[in-house]
Amino acid sequence: MQPFGETPFLKVLIPFVIGILIAFYGYGYIYDPKIEDFTLGFTIVLWLIYSIIEIYTKAKSKNKQAFLVLLLIVSGFTLTLFQIDLHKGNYVQKHFLPGDWLLIKVNSEVKTKKWLSFDGTAVTINRKGEYRDCIGSIKLVIEPKEEGHEIQYGDLLWVKGSLSEISKNKNPNTFNPQKYYGLKNQYHQIIVNNKSWKLAKKWEGFDIYSMAFMIKNKIVNQINEVIPTPNERALVSALVVGHRVGMDEEVKNAYSLTGTTHVLAVSGSHLMVLIAITQFIFKKWNNNKRYAKVLILILQLLLVWCFVFITGIPSSILRAGVMVSLLLVGLFLRKDSKVLNTLLVSVFLILLMDTKYLFDVGFQLSVSAVLGMILFYNPIYRLMIMMFPYGTIIQKSIAISLSAQLITCPISMYYFHNLPLVFLVTGLIIVPISNIILCGGILMVIINPLWGSMSVFLGKVLWSVAYFSNSFVTVLSKFSLSSIQGIIVSPMGLLWLFAIIFGLFLYLVEKEKKGIFIALSFCYYCSCKFKLKIILIKISINLLFIIIKSSRLWPLEPIITTHC
Repeated sequence: MQPFGETPFLKVLIPFVIGILIAFYGYGYIYDPKIEDFTLGFTIVLWLIYSIIEIYTKAKSKNKQAFLVLLLIVSGFTLTLFQIDLHKGNYVQKHFLPGDWLLIKVNSEVKTKKWLSFDGTAVTINRKGEYRDCIGSIKLVIEPKEEGHEIQYGDLLWVKGSLSEISKNKNPNTFNPQKYYGLKNQYHQIIVNNKSWKLAKKWEGFDIYSMAFMIKNKIVNQINEVIPTPNERALVSALVVGHRVGMDEEVKNAYSLTGTTHVLAVSGSHLMVLIAITQFIFKKWNNNKRYAKVLILILQLLLVWCFVFITGIPSSILRAGVMVSLLLVGLFLRKDSKVLNTLLVSVFLILLMDTKYLFDVGFQLSVSAVLGMILFYNPIYRLMIMMFPYGTIIQKSIAISLSAQLITCPISMYYFHNLPLVFLVTGLIIVPISNIILCGGILMVIINPLWGSMSVFLGKVLWSVAYFSNSFVTVLSKFSLSSIQGIIVSPMGLLWLFAIIFGLFLYLVEKEKKGIFIALSFCYYCSCKFKLKIILIKISINLLFIIIKSSRLWPLEPIITTHC
C-alpha cells in the first residue's frame, strides 16, 4: 500500500484538472472563435519555452515548477476548449430548423426495444436543396420501419424532425439526465417516427468498432439460444458482454435499491476479477524466472483487451482497460511500483484522449473503484481470511468488490440520491454469483463451437444461478429498510464523505491513529439530509469499536504488495 506522499504525478494531474474545470465552467462566458486559435498558439509557445528551459537549465527551481504548473493549466484549458461543441458557430442547434433534413452518422451501438435508440454525430443540414455542414453529438430515438431496415454502427441516416433539449428531471432528488448527458457533450435529442427518417448509406467499411459490435451480437445470440427467460438472459449478457437490454424495470430497480447495480455494467472490477483468477491459476508458474512472468503478463493483457473487445469497446470499459493495463505493466517493471502513481498516470492519459471524461459518472466510478481496490483490498482480504479460512478465489473476489464499493458509494449517493442499506449483505452474495456468471459465461461462449452439449449444460447452470440472483435482489428490495431514497448530498457533503474514508485509510493502512479521529469528526459535519446524519452517527459508533478491536481484525502491514 502506497502513501499519498509517494505519488509525484499528482503534481501534474492537479493543475491539468484545474485547467479543464476553468474551461468547462467558464466556457459560456469566455467563448469566442478567436480564443481557440489564441490559446492553441499560446500553449505551443509555452511548451517551446519550457523545452528550452529544460534543455539549458538542469537545476530544479521554484520558478521552473511554477512555470510547469501554468503550462499544465493552460494545456488542460486549451484541450477542453476544442472539445466542447455547444457554443461553436457551426453547432447543429444554431442552424437546424423544423422541416430541415439532418444527416446523422451512427456512432454507437444501436439499442433495440420497441424503438431504436443510439448516439449520432451531426454531419450536414439539408434545407430545400441547400447544404450546410454542422457539428454536434445527438441522442436519437427512432421508430423502426415496417419492412425492417437494420441500422448499425457507421450508417448514415437522413432525419427530419425537431431538435429538442434533453429533458430535465423536475424532481431535484432524482437522477438528472440533462446534466448527465450535458457533461458528456450531448445537449439535444431527436425523436422521430418511421416516416421521418431514411437510410442514406450503409456502412460498408471495416474498422475495429464494427467488428467488435458484430462479435458482441454473435455472443448475445449464443446466450439467447441457451438462456430461456428474458431477465436471466439479460443478466448473463450484461455480465459477459455488457448487453442488458430486455431486463424488466422491476428487476433493474431491485438491483439499484440493493446497491448492486454495478454488477450489471461491465467495469474495472470485472477486469480485476479476471486478473485475480489468472494470478491464482498461474501461481505455480509465477516464479522468479523472468520469461514466466513475461508470459503471464502477456496473457493477462490479452485477456483484458479481448474482454474489452467483445463488450463492443464502450468508453467505460475502454478506460478501465487502459487503467488496468498500465497497473499491470507498472507492477511488472517494478515490484515496488507506486500503484497509486500508476493510476494517476493512467487518468492523465485518458484525460488527454478526451478531457470531458473528467465529468463522466462512469469514469469517476471506474477510477474510484480502482482506487478503492488499491487502498482497501489488503485489509478486507485479511478480514475475509480470518472469517472464512477456505475458498481463496471467493475471498479475493469479495475483497475486490467490497473495496471498490467503499469509495464508489459516496459518488453514487451524490448522483443518484440513493443509499442502499443492505449492499454489504447483497455484496457478499451477489458479487460472488456475478463472478461465477462472468467466468461461466465466458467459458460457455468459448466451448460453444467445440462442444455444443456442454455449452447447453453450462447455459442451464447459468440460468439457475441468474434466476437465484434476480429473485434474491427482488425479494430483498421489497423490505422497507433496504435503502433510503431522496438523499441530497451537496458537493461539500461529498468531500466530507471522502474525508471519512481518508481517515479510515490513515488509520487502517498507514497506522496513523489520528485517522480514526478524522473519520469520527467528519461524521458529524456532513452537509446531507437528516436521515443520512443518523446513519453517520451509527457509523461513528461502529468506528469506536474498530478502535478497540482493530489490532485483532485488521492488518497493519499490506498482505499483497505485487498486485492490487
